[in-house]
Amino acid sequence: MCLDYVLLDIEASSFSDNAYPVEIAWGNEEGIESYLLDPSSVESWQDWSQRSEAVHGISQIMLASDGHNPREIYRKLDDIFSTKTVYSDEPEFDLHWLSAFERIFGCHTKTWKIHDIRQILYTKLESGNNRSISAEEVLQKARSEATKRHRAHDDVEILLKAVQIARG
Repeated sequence: MCLDYVLLDIEASSFSDNAYPVEIAWGNEEGIESYLLDPSSVESWQDWSQRSEAVHGISQIMLASDGHNPREIYRKLDDIFSTKTVYSDEPEFDLHWLSAFERIFGCHTKTWKIHDIRQILYTKLESGNNRSISAEEVLQKARSEATKRHRAHDDVEILLKAVQIARG
């Protein structure tokens, strides 16, 4: 089975305009890929928030020791965006974090589109004639059942759980 969509989640260095992605995950029922990004090769990636670190638990030491080169991850993302429909629970935020690639590589992330996962949830609910629950309620139910949050891989698992709940 080759699914034509992926669910995406990104954790960022901060909530500022100069934030950059520190962890990116995407996946579907076929599996999840997750990567920490090492900012050391990008001179402009200096913005760091202790508050953000407290939320996602990703330290600068982790990024330096386990992170991947951002250009390598950009190439993987470019392939994903050219072959799959991408969904997220926070498309505006995720597009903002992805714009960091455009700032450093001069690439064209503006052509990348991220759709709201509520669209796919609504479609699955409608196709199953399950109109007793809304897409937002499905997403909240999946979040409430999660044991871990605010790591990209875990958050993609939550989105997958929401799709399963909507499917019935």
